[in-house]
Amino acid sequence: MMKTMMKKLEAFNKLTSIDVLNEINNKFMDFKSMWKNMFGDNYSFKAGDGITDRLREHKEQQNVYGYPFQSGYLTTVYRGMRPKKYILRSSVSGGGKSRSSLADGCNMVSDRIYDWSKRNGYQQVRVNQYCLFLQSWKKTKFKTLS
Repeated sequence: MMKTMMKKLEAFNKLTSIDVLNEINNKFMDFKSMWKNMFGDNYSFKAGDGITDRLREHKEQQNVYGYPFQSGYLTTVYRGMRPKKYILRSSVSGGGKSRSSLADGCNMVSDRIYDWSKRNGYQQVRVNQYCLFLQSWKKTKFKTLS
């Protein structure tokens, strides 16, 4: 298993940012194509259809939590960061998207986490995982006031 992970990591390290972007785009396009082929124009629904049943199923799930967020609130709402899932954050400029994303990524890949409630040092929690952090910036032209 470790050799497989190392091979995947080596292959990933050889990719350029354009290759990564293309792979993400291809996965999205495959999903879009699958969705269109399955449902086409013959099937439509409202976003709230079956919400009562879905909420009941959600509450009855057992042991489905992923890695914890830095925020206990987000961990509760989303049931943690689940492996092989994308996390997209949006907020106003200066809202802490990068900081909280990096903190969550570090939390996910760490094999030891400080237990703040006990304040007694580091606690072994899991084996190391990998995390990909992608960030984009919008180019801004600054104007001076005269």
